[in-house]
Amino acid sequence: MAYGWNQEKLARNAHEISVLGKELHDRLRNLAGHIAAVGTGLDRAVEAYNKAVGSLESRVLVSARKFTELGAPVAEDIPELEPIETTSRALSFDWDDEPALLEAAKEAPEDVPAKNKRKAG
Repeated sequence: MAYGWNQEKLARNAHEISVLGKELHDRLRNLAGHIAAVGTGLDRAVEAYNKAVGSLESRVLVSARKFTELGAPVAEDIPELEPIETTSRALSFDWDDEPALLEAAKEAPEDVPAKNKRKAG
């Protein structure tokens, strides 16, 4: 009898482990989607920064630096602005296999169960 109860308990535990494993896997996939979206956002921010620096250097600061060439007193020289050459590291996950996952990651508030949300403030 004890053997039977033990087997039943093992079967229940195995089932719970399976359910938890699937849940954990889904959450990790979702988190990977969020991280990929952050990386894409960082890359876009770097691209926008580099465009702004290029425009500032080639259109505005060229003229501003001429003040010192013409002998105008200035407190300090305007520093050179350098573009950012670094990009975010991509995840090794192949998003072509699961394009819906990336879209789901963009909908973060809806995919977090209410019991896991923290109250603001």
